[in-house]
Amino acid sequence: MFVNKPLVLVANKVDIKKIQDLPSEKKKFFDQFKSENIPIVEMSTLMEDGVMNVRNEVSDYYELIYFFFIYKCCMISN
Repeated sequence: MFVNKPLVLVANKVDIKKIQDLPSEKKKFFDQFKSENIPIVEMSTLMEDGVMNVRNEVSDYYELIYFFFIYKCCMISN
């Protein structure tokens, strides 16, 4: 389902516990994504912490996808 599609892993509820404070066996879940260079963004909607980081990370991918879409459309029309 997510093959060849940009991914961003968003970890919410970091007002309760941050990834760095998790036990090592639970950190392994996030290590899988790190090893594949998938961005991990921590946020807390309650504290409004990291929400803009999520927006920025996702908008970077959106701009990239939009650029390739426009590029392909121009290549097809020319």
